[in-house]
Amino acid sequence: MKWTFAAALAAIALPSAAQTVTVTYTDQRAMSAAGYQMDDYHQERIDHWRGEIARKSDELRAQANKMARDAVHWSPDVQAREQQRMAKLEGELTDLNTQAVDETEQLAAIAKAGFRGQAAPYLKAFSQANAIGEILVDPADDDGSAFVVLNPAYDISARIGEMVKSGPGAEVAAGPNRPPVIRYVIAADAYYDSGLQAAREGDLIEEMLDADEDFLAQQQVLNDRMAGLDRQRLLMTPEEQDLAEMKLMADSVALREAYDEQQERNLLRRKQRLASFKNDVYIFLSNNPDLAKADIVRFLDDDSMVGTVFVSHPDLDITDLVTARMTAPE
Repeated sequence: MKWTFAAALAAIALPSAAQTVTVTYTDQRAMSAAGYQMDDYHQERIDHWRGEIARKSDELRAQANKMARDAVHWSPDVQAREQQRMAKLEGELTDLNTQAVDETEQLAAIAKAGFRGQAAPYLKAFSQANAIGEILVDPADDDGSAFVVLNPAYDISARIGEMVKSGPGAEVAAGPNRPPVIRYVIAADAYYDSGLQAAREGDLIEEMLDADEDFLAQQQVLNDRMAGLDRQRLLMTPEEQDLAEMKLMADSVALREAYDEQQERNLLRRKQRLASFKNDVYIFLSNNPDLAKADIVRFLDDDSMVGTVFVSHPDLDITDLVTARMTAPE
């Protein structure tokens, strides 16, 4: 009897899934509301890269002006040398931009993680005070947004930012008083079925096919070299055989690594284009909130069967609606 009574109390205390209030949180909005400033080191590194890029851009501009002004008077050798310098400067500028983006993204991620640590107790206090059952945190990664908030009452980012700004003992703002209506979009399905994937990735598909053909052609060259090595073994010393085999193996490994790196770059580019499509859906739904008839729209994984959510009720899945509105013109 004692166990049954305790279980009954627990059942009463726990909210059902239908009663769970879900809210959303985005670090950037909270940081803006809190008036968050980059630390001195972060700002110094940004200033450093801006200075380096500006200097290299000036060098490149001066070289371009020099070539435009004087190239007509140069011999072919001088023209070739100056063109090589131009290409070298362009490569150095590209490298500087890449390094700057990489470091500033890392510093931004560190800053965001630090702020999220500051915000954690306020998120907890807000959740407890308002009986919040779930907080959807936007990862803001390469995959694009995780959700669209159509009813601002369910975005608590600014409220958490204000609490962080006020500091310990901050007054807890009121949260929404009902569970949100949440609908779902399988972005990859809408991307494919709308015809926009084919339209946006046609160049990538061609590059991937070219890369496959090039890989197979170079692999055939290696196979021919192996066959030639087998035919010549009787004419080679053991040392020559070992050297030839090592060179062949090294070339084979280098070929595979280069191909795999190209595949990874293409995969990243495809993810970026899907993220761009999700951003278009985000803008479309934000501008047409009544179409979704929801407070929050969540983007699901490519395949909801292997994702974290399985939408079993067809009215909650608005992928077809989004597909119809986003379809590419024929």
